[in-house]
Amino acid sequence: MATATTSRAEAGAEAEHPAHRVHHGVPYLRFLRRLYEHCAPRSYLEIGTRHGRSLEAFDCDAICIDPHMRPGPTSYGERERTFCYQMTSDGFFQSENVRQIFPAGVDVAFLDGMHRYEFLLRDFINTEKACHQGSLILMHDCFPGSVEITGRVPPGGPWAGDVWKLVPILKKYRPDLDLHLIDCPPTGLFLAQKLDQDSEVLQRKYDDIVAEFDELSLENYGVAALLSDLPILDSRVKTVWSRHLPTF
Repeated sequence: MATATTSRAEAGAEAEHPAHRVHHGVPYLRFLRRLYEHCAPRSYLEIGTRHGRSLEAFDCDAICIDPHMRPGPTSYGERERTFCYQMTSDGFFQSENVRQIFPAGVDVAFLDGMHRYEFLLRDFINTEKACHQGSLILMHDCFPGSVEITGRVPPGGPWAGDVWKLVPILKKYRPDLDLHLIDCPPTGLFLAQKLDQDSEVLQRKYDDIVAEFDELSLENYGVAALLSDLPILDSRVKTVWSRHLPTF
């Protein structure tokens, strides 16, 4: 990248190919650790724990949710409290109250569950309600570099699914949010800030949003267009990305 924060025009010009992009930033798991060290969150929630590699990046108290959870011993580190829920995220939010565990709300959330946009949309809606105004929500796989991995059905190899649709959805329906893309390989991170736990816009318009975006493909939308939707933060330059992140 020519600059740490890429403009709309620059993003389109920088794409190696109109349908492909290779991210050259810090690998996302390493970036999550750097984010933890910079922000020092007191509480963390993640959806899509599986083997616990993302959980391992955070030493604070944590809630982790996955219907097929297999975290290893190193996932727990020196953390005092880890609350593991081997269930779907929909089931978790229907039966559990995050604020009974974290009364002040979740400081940082990482959403990496089912790779279909309507699932991530519900996860975002439910997670935002458990956050506070200064919280961060990071979403994985929303910044894919090619259309081949963005189908609704796993292709048998790398799969990002169509969760990239959260970028245009949040940009359109939640202009009050502070949104950035982060260039972490392999499929980027999508950062949402200035959250509003009382917002009901997405929940109220959920069915309309699904109807509007259901047939949209990245092939039609365009990788270059996705790159130009929001500012891109260079994960390699801490002096840039850290300006956009709080300390707790």
